[in-house]
Amino acid sequence: MATSYGGIQADCWERVLDPEQLSRALKDVQQLLDICGVPSISLGILHHGQVILRESVGFRNVEREFRADSDTKYLIGSVSKTFLAALAAIADSEGRLKLQEPFSTQLRCDPARSTIPPQATLRNILHHTSGLSNPQILYLGPMGSILHSADTFLDFATSIPMTDQGEGRLGKQWVYNNTAYGLIPLALEAAYSQGYSSLLKDKILIPLGLRNTAVNLEDCATDEENVAFPYIQLASGSFRRLRNSLTDERNPHVLGVMGMRSSVNDLLTWANSVMGEGTAEGQGQSQTQSILRGVAATRKSFWTWRQGDAKTWSSCMGWTKTTMPTSRFGALSYNFAAAEHRLLEPDKYIVGNNATAGKTILQSNGTVYGSNCGLYTFPDTQSAIVVCSNGLANGDAADWAARIMTHALFNLPRIDFLELARVEAAARRAKFEAMLAEWHRGHEPSPHTSSDLLKFVGVYSGLETTLTIRARSELDINPTSDGDNNRPTLQVVFNIVESSQRDLIFYKENTLSFFPTSRDEWLSDQMIDWDFTDSGLFYFSSDPSSEYLNSDGYSGRMSSLTWKWDENENPTVFTRVEV
Repeated sequence: MATSYGGIQADCWERVLDPEQLSRALKDVQQLLDICGVPSISLGILHHGQVILRESVGFRNVEREFRADSDTKYLIGSVSKTFLAALAAIADSEGRLKLQEPFSTQLRCDPARSTIPPQATLRNILHHTSGLSNPQILYLGPMGSILHSADTFLDFATSIPMTDQGEGRLGKQWVYNNTAYGLIPLALEAAYSQGYSSLLKDKILIPLGLRNTAVNLEDCATDEENVAFPYIQLASGSFRRLRNSLTDERNPHVLGVMGMRSSVNDLLTWANSVMGEGTAEGQGQSQTQSILRGVAATRKSFWTWRQGDAKTWSSCMGWTKTTMPTSRFGALSYNFAAAEHRLLEPDKYIVGNNATAGKTILQSNGTVYGSNCGLYTFPDTQSAIVVCSNGLANGDAADWAARIMTHALFNLPRIDFLELARVEAAARRAKFEAMLAEWHRGHEPSPHTSSDLLKFVGVYSGLETTLTIRARSELDINPTSDGDNNRPTLQVVFNIVESSQRDLIFYKENTLSFFPTSRDEWLSDQMIDWDFTDSGLFYFSSDPSSEYLNSDGYSGRMSSLTWKWDENENPTVFTRVEV
């Protein structure tokens, strides 16, 4: 365990980093490694604009036992959106893009075929109020595969349907939307005639001195780099490294939304800079040469839930906002599986008390395959807590660590967050088991022939995406000297990306399944967004008019399949386009 901290003179709240409370807090953070099943946690605290604590525990590289430190580059998931929103605000201040003008015209897409509402502004996209649905698993496939390149993503994302969650959705309904957000880097590239990663470096990273923030594949591709590789913990307790292409300048639509890597030190600098810009604008100071000109707008509330109680929180641009005391600390963290426990014992989840009443928290949470990150800012005292973790299995270790350190920083009454973390971890495991139990209840295995399986083979198209169902010999999967070794099994390949392939099994009549049948598989194959049973099932329909006989003598074929890619949206019909 490597710790460094310094003292400052506090002028708000009772004291800062009481030694006994700090020691207990750091011991609790250490225990989160086991409770949440993560290899490492790195954190830092800023108070009154000064860094007063840096702490790292565990391994950034499990296989080689390389320890994490405050310069280690972690995947930060949706904390990437704080940079993307800032860049959009800078573009607005420079007249390259306009937050309040229709987004379609700035995106330069074909309005005749785009499903983006003509009135939807860039601000709507940034606030998650565009009215569009979020078919995320149609472009982020199994095994960390990127199903749509930057070249095809525009056509895909401008063909997605409006959300089915009610009427009058544009500007009036909040639906978290990574897909719509992915269009913003493309608009920035068009506005500046410059790649997104290069633009981000020129406008923000280099001017602020963020040297350990990665936006290029070469900055994080090898063991020699100070990189925290993403891991999941298997049921055996061992760790498995995940591999994906999230941090890749060739995929700006992913990089800008969830693909950046950064370090505790850089994120503390970032938090301090953003808060400083907000203070300067609020005081009317001249910021003609400001690096972050206009960025204060990204931290203003737009959409608010449950005004007036501990559950109140607001959506900003890349940030969420709440006021202590609050139960919405980490409003978009990966720690909301234990919903029943939150209802039974709500006081245990409240951060803050009467002494901190009215103090603002602006926060951003990032969850991505094998990693969590939390960035929490407290502008009233120019304070920030940053936590990064390179594991994802049993809840959000970064969020729990941030809660623990918030109580230590502001001398709040002790809450047993470790107990809550254990409850969340158990709820995470139980959630998958419930999905699997539902899958087994619907599974109706029955004898089937080669003909029964081969009639599904073909290419199916919908939402600018293809699903290729193909046969392969069972001998390739499970060699045996007995029986019919040439009986075909099936696979699906998403959008012609071979790394996305999944085996299909006969689930029930006219239905095939690729749903993971163990939690280890679900985590290892990077399918945490397949979080309901139907997301792993294809329902087929046949066309009586298209029957045929092939050399094996079977007749009939499927003409379409239906896939429900989001639990809250209507399923999409994919039409057969090729045998």
